[in-house]
Amino acid sequence: MASKAVVKPPEASEHQEQCALIQRCQVMEHKYPELKLIYAIPNGQIGGNARLGQWMKNEGKRAGVPDLCLPVMREEELPLRGVRVIRPALYIEMKKRGKKLEPSQKEFIPLLQEAGNKVVVCFSADEAWREIEEYLKL
Repeated sequence: MASKAVVKPPEASEHQEQCALIQRCQVMEHKYPELKLIYAIPNGQIGGNARLGQWMKNEGKRAGVPDLCLPVMREEELPLRGVRVIRPALYIEMKKRGKKLEPSQKEFIPLLQEAGNKVVVCFSADEAWREIEEYLKL
């Protein structure tokens, strides 16, 4: 008897996961109006178009900025410290499973954190949604 090959479905791309998250936010924004504020930061690669790249850099494109921002202020208690802090925003960096942060992201994310923001790296729409739920206390 011949064995059948197991066909593994392709893993979703970072783009597909981010789109799925945004769709979920749009569906839920009637219940949680804060979700109307989430937006993408189009800061990725621009496919070798040097002119467009310079245009965007002149307008403030900065390497290392996370993919999404939810500019909703929240108070959070730091675990193990009992200290409460105000978080101006939640930033989400979407990554395909197995990918690591770029050096520019490793440099920029701590700057956002030092400014009081919460920054998370997520590998799926579901993981990012759980972070949003926790941040907004949904």
